[in-house]
Amino acid sequence: MSEKLDIGDKLRFDATELICPDKAIAEIGTQLEDVTNGLVKGVVNEYDGPIESYNTLSGMASIVAALGTSQKYNIQNDLGEIGYELFKFEFYLASSKLPNYKFRVMFFEYGLGGYPVKIVLEQGLADEIFKQEDANYIFEIQTKNELESTVTNILASNRAIKVIQGLINVSLNVQNQAETPAQLEGIE
Repeated sequence: MSEKLDIGDKLRFDATELICPDKAIAEIGTQLEDVTNGLVKGVVNEYDGPIESYNTLSGMASIVAALGTSQKYNIQNDLGEIGYELFKFEFYLASSKLPNYKFRVMFFEYGLGGYPVKIVLEQGLADEIFKQEDANYIFEIQTKNELESTVTNILASNRAIKVIQGLINVSLNVQNQAETPAQLEGIE
């Protein structure tokens, strides 16, 4: 063999980039819980639905499509990645005092390598962060550091702070209402 495979300088072995995006975002969610004295948490859960808007076929269109003509098969469909899987998640704000409420901040997905990460951000947050009405709410993050910075900035936005403060207020009210009867019983 006359040629030597020389791709070592093109490969990365940096351990910080090995941390999966869901773990990196979950860590920020834990920090939020610490900052809010346990009243608000940022939760990462696996998600199995679509993360982007999509069109559906009406009943008649589905029938017409099923009865359609033959199509050419592209052999390229059998080459390349086989068994490729996207890992999809949701990230939301919640409080244990409000078990039926969550504010979904974003969906995100990534492939085998972890990065880039596709983010699908809640529209109001996207509008504020990008300082534009109807801002593009879908974007890609290339590295773990960029992901952490982006999620931190999202949680520091006015809209997110308003939601977090609302969850704190309701949680404290629920907590205070639960403590008041117990305090009154101790006075008797």
